[in-house]
Amino acid sequence: MKTGIKKIAISLLMIFGSSSLFAQFTMDAQLRPRTEVRTGSKDALSVKNQKEVINTSQRTRLNLNYKASDYSVKVSLQDVRNWGSASTLSNGTDNNFDIHEAWVEIMLTDNFSMKGGRQELVYDDHRIMGNVGWAQQARSHDLGIIEYNGLFNAHLGLAYNSNNEVVGSYEKMNYLWISKDLNTIKTSILGLEKDKLITFGGRLSTTVKDIALNLNYYSQNNGGDLNGTLLGLAGNYNLTTNLNIGLGYEQISGADSENLAFSPVFGTNHKFNGHMDYFYVGNHANSVGLNDMYFSLGYSLKKAKLNAVYHLFSADTEMDNNLDGNLGNEIDMSLSYAFNEDIKFSFGHSIYNATESMINLKGGEIEGVNNWTYFIISVNPKLIK
Repeated sequence: MKTGIKKIAISLLMIFGSSSLFAQFTMDAQLRPRTEVRTGSKDALSVKNQKEVINTSQRTRLNLNYKASDYSVKVSLQDVRNWGSASTLSNGTDNNFDIHEAWVEIMLTDNFSMKGGRQELVYDDHRIMGNVGWAQQARSHDLGIIEYNGLFNAHLGLAYNSNNEVVGSYEKMNYLWISKDLNTIKTSILGLEKDKLITFGGRLSTTVKDIALNLNYYSQNNGGDLNGTLLGLAGNYNLTTNLNIGLGYEQISGADSENLAFSPVFGTNHKFNGHMDYFYVGNHANSVGLNDMYFSLGYSLKKAKLNAVYHLFSADTEMDNNLDGNLGNEIDMSLSYAFNEDIKFSFGHSIYNATESMINLKGGEIEGVNNWTYFIISVNPKLIK
């Protein structure tokens, strides 16, 4: 696998690197090691006196881009691994290398194009369709897209994976996304079908008296009598040039006799409902749903940004054993610093306070300490501009 990708990279460099094409070819890279220290995890709460887990992972990417007058090509080569997962005498058989993206987009007219291959999908705020960029491997799909960008924007995506048995993938997926700016209001609607799970809804964004407002609403059906829903409302206000506050609420239906447990499908779920990933990051499916009320405070100064968010969680459906549905609270703090144009440092710390209701869902002990710290160095050099 490693040798094959090397050959692809060398061949592309030889083709795109010729003097006649050089001005239309760009190449950039990313090296992103991340160290995490965690007690408790997205799958289970900690127990009393539990030792912390320390792990360092790294994403390494090489992105090759070529743009002509009527078409574009991108190939993104990626290696993802945990430090120490390969021997110091590794022979390259660990299958860490992958082609994250490999697509071509052809401009049929000034407004119409078609795009096919393996590619990331990002729409609106990532709530239903995102690239999951926090995860070192991220997410990409094999599909074709027909795009119209003019008086409004419309993307029709079609994917079919025959005889697919890959865990985490699907057999059939299609979607239609339409967006339009109406003066001060940005609107979008999304219809998505993934293996008979149908999601439909949209997003509104506007500014009222210097308050930025965002509204999400999606409904979901899997071919049965029950429907699931997601409702999200958020507002942000700049107190000063450097200081802003935010307030938001999100309600996600859980499974009961009247409701379908809503699934965010392809959402970048780490971005929502707390950074400790107790909800919807490969977990919390077909469960009690979630109500998330949160308050944020952000401060920026030159190259540094500081942010803090407080979440108060509760179940959206009634719980068994006379539990009150209080799913605890979480504080997420993060600091980022742009060292220069290509290098960025990020640091974060999160604390989650458990309840009996959450322990009933996740396991663990009320005396356990649940926290998480991370440190990231992200280097993004522009190798050929």
